[in-house]
Amino acid sequence: MATPLRGREAETARLVELLDRLDAGLGASALILGEAGVGKSRLMDELTAMAGRRGQRVIRINADEIDLMSPLSTLLRGLTRADALAGVGPLLDEAAASRPADIWLLTEIQSQLERAAGEAPLVVIVDDVDRADDLSLHAVRLLSDALETSAIAWFLTARAEPPPRLSRLRGSIARSGGLIVTLRSLGDADAIRLVEDILGSQPQASLVDLALAAGGNALLLTELAHGYLMEGRVAVGAGAEGGLTLPMRVREAIRSRVTAMPPDAIRVLEVAAVLGRSFRVADLAAVIQANPAEVMSALRPLLSEGMITERAGQLLFRHELVREAVLADLPVEAVRLVHHDVATVLLARGEPPVDLANHLLAGAGPGDGGLAVALLRAGERLVSTSPGRAVQLAQKALETCSGEAGRWLETAPRVSMLLTQAGRLDEALDVLSVASARGLDGDSEALGRAALCDALWRQSRTAEAVSVIRPVLRREDISASGRLRLEVAWARTRVLGGQPGEAVDQLAASIRAARELADTGVLTSALASRSMALRFVGRFADSLADAQQAVAVQRTDSAWQGVDPRVWLARSLAAADRGEEAEALCRDLMRDANDSTRARDLPAVSATSARLLLSRGRVAEARTEAEAGIAAMEAGGSRELAADLYACAALTAWLEAGRSAALDVLERIDRTTQDNTYGMKHVELVRVLIGGGHDAATTAELVAPMISGLAESYGQLVFDPFHGPSLVRCLVTAGLTAEADIVVRKCRDLAAMNPGIASWRAAGDQAEGLRRGDAELLQAAADGFEKCGRLLAAVLAVNDVASLPGRRRSRTDRERVAASLRGVGANALAGQVVAGRQQRPRPGPVTGWASLTPAELRVVELAALGATNKEIAQRLWISPYTVDTHMRHSLAKLGLRSRVALARLAVEQRAADPTAE
Repeated sequence: MATPLRGREAETARLVELLDRLDAGLGASALILGEAGVGKSRLMDELTAMAGRRGQRVIRINADEIDLMSPLSTLLRGLTRADALAGVGPLLDEAAASRPADIWLLTEIQSQLERAAGEAPLVVIVDDVDRADDLSLHAVRLLSDALETSAIAWFLTARAEPPPRLSRLRGSIARSGGLIVTLRSLGDADAIRLVEDILGSQPQASLVDLALAAGGNALLLTELAHGYLMEGRVAVGAGAEGGLTLPMRVREAIRSRVTAMPPDAIRVLEVAAVLGRSFRVADLAAVIQANPAEVMSALRPLLSEGMITERAGQLLFRHELVREAVLADLPVEAVRLVHHDVATVLLARGEPPVDLANHLLAGAGPGDGGLAVALLRAGERLVSTSPGRAVQLAQKALETCSGEAGRWLETAPRVSMLLTQAGRLDEALDVLSVASARGLDGDSEALGRAALCDALWRQSRTAEAVSVIRPVLRREDISASGRLRLEVAWARTRVLGGQPGEAVDQLAASIRAARELADTGVLTSALASRSMALRFVGRFADSLADAQQAVAVQRTDSAWQGVDPRVWLARSLAAADRGEEAEALCRDLMRDANDSTRARDLPAVSATSARLLLSRGRVAEARTEAEAGIAAMEAGGSRELAADLYACAALTAWLEAGRSAALDVLERIDRTTQDNTYGMKHVELVRVLIGGGHDAATTAELVAPMISGLAESYGQLVFDPFHGPSLVRCLVTAGLTAEADIVVRKCRDLAAMNPGIASWRAAGDQAEGLRRGDAELLQAAADGFEKCGRLLAAVLAVNDVASLPGRRRSRTDRERVAASLRGVGANALAGQVVAGRQQRPRPGPVTGWASLTPAELRVVELAALGATNKEIAQRLWISPYTVDTHMRHSLAKLGLRSRVALARLAVEQRAADPTAE
């Protein structure tokens, strides 16, 4: 019979408030901290019962330290077995088995939880969340944020001093107004009452003394009481005055119960303790070489005594302290050997190495070279989500081969690659260098150094990237394919390092060689890299041709792992004034990125889509798309265009909300790893644009490297036709006329090189018009931009006409220009145009239903009908993260906090305006 919950009245009342929020259709989150055994699980039992009485559905998930090595295992195991997700669990199980991109799986989980919460409020409890795998922690943080407008509450428990990797989740809960509770030890009175509840009577004096010495630890109190019931005495030989420390008392209290078990039960219990907090009968049977029936027979007394329990179809230790006490009595070497046996036996049975990573790490050692491959496979699966663990596995793989020279050389290249992917570039280079000195073959070294080169330029370490490649180029034992891979990596580094002109011819030769070797992977990379190089040198038609070829080749290579070449094709189409084709391609990309196989491309697709939307005068949508791309990147997507995303988010924030909003975005990228010089060039330009040239000294400092770089390429000018004129505007304002003249010449050169592309001619007209103060050139630029669909650039050129020095703008002029700027979403610039007028401009409603943009309205209408974010994304061919951003903006404008309230408002709106679509 369940005993009352003692000493937790205040904490229970605070949790009840969160359940009340849930009934109101609002999300909630709480983190419950406390030492092992203090009563966190018991409090969650009480919460489960309270939620059940309210008709709220509960999902209870128990994290296990074995989860630490398996991405998303904590969440998936709990969700697929949850009664609250009946019928959905098998879908998630099937999806997870296909090993899709983790970002796609997170979207699928969010969609299923949204759907379940639409039927009844949902309570998700994760016990011992500090033992969850890194990706599950990441997912819980993202999901609790993304689902805050749905009736879903997250209750997480963790040790009183949680590990540092829990800090982001804890911070997220605090920032969102969630509850953080620390459970203290029970007071003496509550401790005695707990023992009385279990005994059914008052305890004898010796048991009271020991209970008072338990420090208010609920588990120890429970163990002492149950031990007393079982043996009829206090099961600690030293007695209350024996001077034993509390941990020893815990061990003795539990040991007395364990030693009373039959020998076969003790053997099973010890192996189970090594397996983890939870375990499977089949695994136990395989390790101890017994049949399942024999194992179940041995488990029976452990189940009846409550040491082992069953929950959601799996066996687990009733409390972690029980397992820790069992492990503490085992010799260290014995524990290592059991881990070794577990790994060896279960690998032979066909279990995935990643699921055994914990046992591999704990059990493998020098002389276990046969386990090196399994260690590496586990590391390769974990590197994108748990890079620290992947590094440990890689280092362990090398350690196991320390006495076998041949196996060590076979292992070293894969270890170097894993270290590279985990961002440990210096260590990766050290491994490669040692391996080379020991006789590593040329192709293996070439492959490793090419990967290192790519990783280094992504961190803006361009000089180091080149130096990594140079030594191996002198080797004569590299195959044609290996040398080709090196040459492409080196050329790509030169493109991004500011030498695109020199790389164009080198990449052309590499493309010819790749065709001869029929190496589609290298050919795709070379074509995409050359397309980028050609864009940097202003040859937009040639850039488009190479991008089209890269897409055609990639379609024949299903193993291609890079960013989809269609991303680069969309950018080349945009540069050639083929905006509608680029938008259509982005829609296709977004549709495909919602599929599991290409979900990691979502950030790159969002970055490209945001640029297109911006150029076409849809600033608000561009800002939403950039923010969605950043969210997708944080959820596990590709970081290749991270700087580009932040640059676009900052630029749109400046246009829409002003300089302060833009600086907030730029501060975020200052706190992150900078990806490569290509993206950072965009960020540098945005810093200049938002400054407007008003601080001449700062502007001069910022533009100096840009002007210097224009000697080798067209740098930032090729990002968009409006960038060159915008830079000239800042330079003229700052009085940097010599620098402005250089940019004007470059804009004119771009126009001359691309005579068939109207927007680059318009950019040249606008740049020169700004420098000369020529209204006719500026108006010609505005007309040219408008004809090719670049509405933002057109409006900016119109504003330049009205802003010429000495030109007196009438009230009508100001109204017209401000209206044009507001029409494309550049509200902050519109405010500057009308600054100084007595009557403030009328920018339109900023709150209420009428303030929603068309894109927001489409999302809101579908959400009000009960569609999940994923379903809305599929209907509208946009990213789920774009849907989430639209929802956040819309709820803020409407003053709402939940989807339930949104659905009610939508019904009222339709009733008030039956003609509304």
